[in-house]
Amino acid sequence: SLVQGEAAPTAPMRVVDRLTATPFQNLRKFGDSTDRQARRTLNFALRLAETMFHYGADALDVENAIIAVCATYGVENLDVDITNQSVTINYVAESTTTGKLGRAASTAKDTHGEGGSSAHPTTSFDGVPGTTAEHRRAAPSQESPQDRDEHDPWGDSTTSSHTVMRVVRSWTDNYAGLADSHQLVTRIIEGEMPLREAERELKEINARPKPYPRWMVLAATIIAAGTLTLALGGTIVGAVVAMGSATVVQLVTAKLGAWRIPEFFSLGANALVITLIAMVISALGVELYPPKVIAGGLIMLLPTTRMVSTMQDAINGFPVTAAGRLLSTAMAFLAIVAGIAIGVSLTVRLADVPGIDISQSSFTPAGALRNVVFMLVSTALVAVLMQAKPRHIPPALLAAFAGLLVYHGIGLVDPGARLATGVAAVVSGCVAALLAARARIPQAVLAIPAMTFLLPGLTLFRGMYAITVENETAGQGITELLNAMASIVLLAAGVVLAKYLMRPFIEQMQHLSQRRNRRR
Repeated sequence: SLVQGEAAPTAPMRVVDRLTATPFQNLRKFGDSTDRQARRTLNFALRLAETMFHYGADALDVENAIIAVCATYGVENLDVDITNQSVTINYVAESTTTGKLGRAASTAKDTHGEGGSSAHPTTSFDGVPGTTAEHRRAAPSQESPQDRDEHDPWGDSTTSSHTVMRVVRSWTDNYAGLADSHQLVTRIIEGEMPLREAERELKEINARPKPYPRWMVLAATIIAAGTLTLALGGTIVGAVVAMGSATVVQLVTAKLGAWRIPEFFSLGANALVITLIAMVISALGVELYPPKVIAGGLIMLLPTTRMVSTMQDAINGFPVTAAGRLLSTAMAFLAIVAGIAIGVSLTVRLADVPGIDISQSSFTPAGALRNVVFMLVSTALVAVLMQAKPRHIPPALLAAFAGLLVYHGIGLVDPGARLATGVAAVVSGCVAALLAARARIPQAVLAIPAMTFLLPGLTLFRGMYAITVENETAGQGITELLNAMASIVLLAAGVVLAKYLMRPFIEQMQHLSQRRNRRR
């Protein structure tokens, strides 16, 4: 045994082993699947993956869900390939327990039949002559199964192969649906839910309306722009202007969406509207501070979910998916920057609007208490925008509160330190991971709204203003843009790191929960 192991050193890792140290690692098999049932299981797993992707899950969570569901229903010998917007699953019934059971089931069907069905399970090659049930019944043979396999290799259950693929072409903010789909997978791996029941429940999840109506989401968006402005140190008048610009942005977004304008132009137009309104109203003599008004609106435009998902996919070993999402995120970022640049140029250079002393617009909220209060209100409103369930909003607020305490605590020691952003993101992500594991939902449902206070809207505007207007401070502007991107990377990396730091505690929590269930 020391010289020669039980498995070849180049043997591939069993796909189920990828579930180690995941919420789905302790699955219980519902039963072993024949090849006929395997195709149905694959179709269900593919629809589940599409649902999770559509609602904002990252690639690792989707892959884990596919493997866990298929393994629970006895389909283990499969490969999963996930790209930026497509999911492909391939299953080959060979060299696994499932394949061996398929061969045994095939032999039994040859002798006894199965309710008038084919002597061999129907495979994905049903269109090949000699493989259909009708052909086999019309031309019975006395040859042995081994001889029949030599003449008809497609009828051998150990060589049957299924490949299914789905392209996800749209995304929507629906954290309630994402949480429901994650909980569905958790109940499936407990080994007590038949596949037919799981299919019915997934259909109900997709048909279920979002928790909040459209008018409530619109109101939350408008109010959030005002609360974010106040949290950044803006005045009451500035908050009112920010809410007004948010209303116009929603109208512009709806109209451009009806015209099917690409997201790049839509985000650029929204950033332009926010910048123009703040700069023009300030030029009319209204006392407000344009950078903080604009920053409140820009935070609502940043693609936070995509930024975090990009980092998660890159760290978790999905380079193709991460590259696609990175390009999408970069284009959204560039669109916002372009909108700011055009708005500033139109107002300062063409309309002779008075300039802004950006040296006075650093990230200095009016006070820690005021910043914490209004950021928590903004977190709750962003959770509504993401369509998180009402019972998931308090845990998100708790995660945001923990991060805010750490952020301002470090700020007292070293104001403006970039370290504060990274540490606050990790702390907020850790709290979100623990609370999400307890509620059996993905971490992103709580972490994304909780990270609102770290989004660099003000830094983004300052950098773009320095480059566009004050050419002598272009170097400072580039530095500010780099700082904004660094904050985004730290935010996303903090969420991912927190998930791994909390893994031992989450596993212990799951172990205790399983012990309590066994006692019951």
